[in-house]
Amino acid sequence: MNRLRASVMALGLWCLAPEAKAAPEGSSEACVEVSSIVGEQRCSRYGAKWSIQRLPPFVVRFGMRGSQMTPDNMTFEGTVHEKRLDRYDYTYPGRALGVSSFRGLGAELAVSCFVSDQLYVGGDGAVMWGASHADDFTVDEHRVGRRGTLDMTMATFGTHVGYRLPLGLLSLRAEIFGGAGWVQLRQRIDGNKVQSEAVQLVIEPRIAADVWATQNVSWSAYVAKDVIHPRSYGMGISVTWHFRAFDGQFALW
Repeated sequence: MNRLRASVMALGLWCLAPEAKAAPEGSSEACVEVSSIVGEQRCSRYGAKWSIQRLPPFVVRFGMRGSQMTPDNMTFEGTVHEKRLDRYDYTYPGRALGVSSFRGLGAELAVSCFVSDQLYVGGDGAVMWGASHADDFTVDEHRVGRRGTLDMTMATFGTHVGYRLPLGLLSLRAEIFGGAGWVQLRQRIDGNKVQSEAVQLVIEPRIAADVWATQNVSWSAYVAKDVIHPRSYGMGISVTWHFRAFDGQFALW
């Protein structure tokens, strides 16, 4: 845990200190007089306010994500709080729900940092809502049923690493995401309102494309496929803010 914390802090310092890692050799300083006293000057490096080499190489993406998850390998857990009895815990396999997949639509936020040329790392998360379409079934002689129409919340959160290929107004990216997929179902057990939850590992290769609207704003889209769960996939569209114009490189040529 200490090593992980130290690695995250080191990455943050790398991204926040572009001057230390990209200052051009022989850069000059510009000085201006700040008072009537001879020699009292304020100096700044050339390009300190506008050079892309001195801007933090961050990218922030916000948009919508649609996702499908399969419950076959999930184990749902929850707690029943009855009015007259003490609470009791329960579990059941995802196969008991009688559905092959969950589908949801919601919002996604991602932050990336370029660490070397067009190689970047970062983290992202999404929250989605939908209908489970689950069947009624029995767990330990207790009847389990749906509660409402939009009875499901899904989320994915984790880290990603990728590489960008600049092609002028269009950029292509290959990316891999690793993290967790979380599902919560709002149900009833013998008339008691419950929330059943399950978590599973997600390893998701992605193919993405960016189209530049301005030098700092692009429209982005991606498709993804979970390699652990064959029937799970995702896709998203977003607007992206780039701290550096064209991420430092407009095209290969």
